[in-house]
Amino acid sequence: MSEPEDTALARAASARQYLFEDDALPRRLEKTLALIARAMEFPTVRINILDADTQHTIGLVGAGPVPSIPRSVAFCDTVVETGGPVEVPDAVNDPYYSDFPDVVSGSIGAYLGVPLRGRENDVIGAVCVTDVQAREVEPHHVARLTDFAVVVERVLEVMRRMREQSRGPSSVTAGSRASRLGADALDRLAAAVRDDLIEPHYQPVVDLQSDRVRAYEVVSRWVPPGRPVDDARWLVPAARDTDVLVDLDLAVLRRAMVDLTRWHRTWPRLQLTVPLSARVLARPDCLSLFEEVVEAAGISPIYLNLLLTESYQWSPTATNAINAATDLRDLGFGILLQDYGTGWTALDQLLWLPVDGVKIDASLTAALGTPVGDALASGVIDLARAMELRTTVGGVRSARTAELARTMGADYAQGSFWARPVPASEIDRFVIERAIGDTGEPDARPLAAAALGSRGEG
Repeated sequence: MSEPEDTALARAASARQYLFEDDALPRRLEKTLALIARAMEFPTVRINILDADTQHTIGLVGAGPVPSIPRSVAFCDTVVETGGPVEVPDAVNDPYYSDFPDVVSGSIGAYLGVPLRGRENDVIGAVCVTDVQAREVEPHHVARLTDFAVVVERVLEVMRRMREQSRGPSSVTAGSRASRLGADALDRLAAAVRDDLIEPHYQPVVDLQSDRVRAYEVVSRWVPPGRPVDDARWLVPAARDTDVLVDLDLAVLRRAMVDLTRWHRTWPRLQLTVPLSARVLARPDCLSLFEEVVEAAGISPIYLNLLLTESYQWSPTATNAINAATDLRDLGFGILLQDYGTGWTALDQLLWLPVDGVKIDASLTAALGTPVGDALASGVIDLARAMELRTTVGGVRSARTAELARTMGADYAQGSFWARPVPASEIDRFVIERAIGDTGEPDARPLAAAALGSRGEG
């Protein structure tokens, strides 16, 4: 069944925003595609964007360059039309697909594709895996590829924002004017930080052995004019290489400490994990900044974990950064490395940057339960344990993934399986309503049950 004309035009316009003709895919996405291929045990993975008439392959591992092709002979066209997963276990003998050029040429014998949605919530294309041979597609393949699609969507959106924010107002189309931030995005974010418009939201960090909430990770929320609420650290990619991100992180930290002070009256051992640009370590006043924050709140540093982002910029010769991290640890702050385990946080950073733990990225979490995913995650967890570091697994979306992380020996986990980030008022209600156990930490299992119920999952 074809889309209504107005729907098709809107979807095609959205899809064209993700055709990055002049932009190379970031290494993170290339590594994610390679991980998908290994985890799914399919030789070829593609990211295909479909506009009104044409399928464009913007990401590919396992095959040479492929040309754009008409939608009428593209497997992913069915994904776009139906808005759901498409499984073709034996394309050669399939009455609909058998005469497609990729089947006739022997390039595709089996296919699985799941939809990719863009900012406007339209299906813009698909991430798909293929094999030259016919093969069965199991339900767990569909679930796993769907998890990977979430990671791919996020990277594509960051790429779109980077391109938009590098252009002037003339590049804004009428259809996207209300939904995008332009070249002045960095200035607007800086103004929002100055005006205290960034609000902390919180996602639980769960102890995998006790099933209790041990900490909350802070997520910076911002509502730019004409846009829905969004993650402020992610909304303006250009901020990552500027002090604006440092200012944002510090402003949110100060607001979060006010909330933590209130919660400590009922929940005295609760910790906060706060993402911070590693650029802060270069500031000469780094130590005094954090001392002032905890002193003003009356909170011991032992209840604050600093999750360093953009730490790739530091090397063993960055003595100021290393000394700052060491001094913060000596005061009692926890130091964690983010996005560890998939290659863009360097392995050797653990040898010279003083840290207390590592956080495994969602793209590796999505591969848990596969030989390659389990091998990589187990390697990270075992290395961390040998170095007496704690491990947090991010992006947990199911009970099965939580159990796998627990079995591997990870210490903590977080993700939508338990709860999505919520404002402080929701945590206030949780602290009051949930029974407090002997450890003084609320049981996380009711959170998981509520999250499953809200998603309609069993």
